Amino acid sequence: MWNSLTASRAAATPNFLYVTINANGTLTPGATLLAPIYQWGGTPGITNGQFIFNIVEMKGYMGNGSTAPQSYIVFAGEAATDATGVISTVAYAYNGQYDSGYTATLPGTAVTVTKSHNIGIKPFVANFVVECTTAELGYAVGDQIINPAVANNTATYPSPVRVTTKTAARTSGSGTSATNIISVVTGAPNPATLASWKYKFAVQRGW
Repeated sequence: MWNSLTASRAAATPNFLYVTINANGTLTPGATLLAPIYQWGGTPGITNGQFIFNIVEMKGYMGNGSTAPQSYIVFAGEAATDATGVISTVAYAYNGQYDSGYTATLPGTAVTVTKSHNIGIKPFVANFVVECTTAELGYAVGDQIINPAVANNTATYPSPVRVTTKTAARTSGSGTSATNIISVVTGAPNPATLASWKYKFAVQRGW
């Protein structure tokens, strides 16, 4: 249980909740107002309450204001508070992976679909996956496409997935086709039949 959280912290600037893994295997809960930093390498900062994880080393450090000793810390989530207690929480995806599961039928024109992955950092891999459910354009049932293009009425564009530390989103095109798929037969982009495909988000921390 996390006690002594800082009061009046909105969901946008929450208490970041963690546990320290002790030598005997027990867990000590803690909290900080600073979002953890994940970086490939470098000298950890000493700012009090700032956790930094060096990915190449696979080591974490918690600043105390004068030094940044190595710390066996795992961040578990976030808690927003008002003046008297906790008003909302977010539990992180502890294994660093998220799969939304499939939704039938691709989104229509100019539709933004958002899912909460709750990994707790901006992930390095975030994909919008579509799978064929009715054969078309040379694709068989079960074939998958990663990040298919979006379309307006005159052109085809890449389809980026937008991410925050807790969400992934994708907006379909403004044209009548919404999503374009490259034909296996001709190599040309064609409007996808929305009902012939299903979609999901697959998001990973990256290490």
